[in-house]
Amino acid sequence: MRKPGWDYSSNAAYFVTLCTKDRKNYFGKVGKGKMEKSEIGNLVHNFWEEIPGHFPFVELGEFVVMPNHFHGIIVINNNSRKPVETPNLGVSTVVDKKRKIGNRGQLKEFYSSAIPQLE
Repeated sequence: MRKPGWDYSSNAAYFVTLCTKDRKNYFGKVGKGKMEKSEIGNLVHNFWEEIPGHFPFVELGEFVVMPNHFHGIIVINNNSRKPVETPNLGVSTVVDKKRKIGNRGQLKEFYSSAIPQLE
C-alpha cells in the first residue's frame, strides 16, 4: 500500500514488493528447504542488482526472490531533486498510486512503502 500524499521520489528507504500475475510461481520453487530460482527468478535477481548502475543515487538493502513475489529495500539519496522518469519501463516517480503493469509480462502489481527513518 502507498502512503497518501507521500512523494516517492523523496530521499528515504523503501520496502518494495513485486508480485506475479495470479500469484503463479514464475520466479522458481522451494525445494529441500531452499529457493530454487527459475530463469525468470534469476533475471529478477540480476536486474535488481543492476539498479544502482542505472540510478547512481540508489543503494540496495536486503532482498529476497520468492516463487511468486519479490521483496527488497531500496534507499534513495537523490540530492538533485530531479524527477526520475523511465517512461519506456512504465515507471515514474510522479505517479502516486498503485500501478497495474499486467502488460509487462508476468508482473501484475508493484507496491512500495516508506520505511520510517529512526534517529
